[in-house]
Parts: sequence; structure tokens; C-alpha cells
Amino acid sequence: MRVISRHHSVMMKVNMPVNNFVGHLGQTEFSIHIVRGCAGLTKDLIEAGFDIQMDANGMNVFKI
Repeated sequence: MRVISRHHSVMMKVNMPVNNFVGHLGQTEFSIHIVRGCAGLTKDLIEAGFDIQMDANGMNVFKI
């Protein structure tokens, strides 16, 4: 959240279910899904040690 908060006009979803499956989201597992953001955000997330994965709905952010 600290990396994301440095960028304006970011649209994201927190703990969005994957394939309609919630599992342990919000308890022991957490997810961030970027719907809209700038190129600088992508660069900063990678430099901070996050792995990103694109899909048809946006960018999923994972901690390495």
C-alpha cells in the first residue's frame, strides 16, 4: 500500500476472489488487483520486490 499510495489516480481492488473462490483472503492471504495505474507504479512495485501478473482485468500484485 505504501508504494501504491505515492501514485495518484490508481484504481485497485483489495482481496478480490480468484475464479469465484475466496479461500483465506483477508485472514492469512491478501491480494491487490490494479485496475488502472501509471507506468511508474509498475516500475516502483517491481523495484520494491513485488511480482506482477497481467490478465484481462488488470494487474495482480504478489509479494516475492
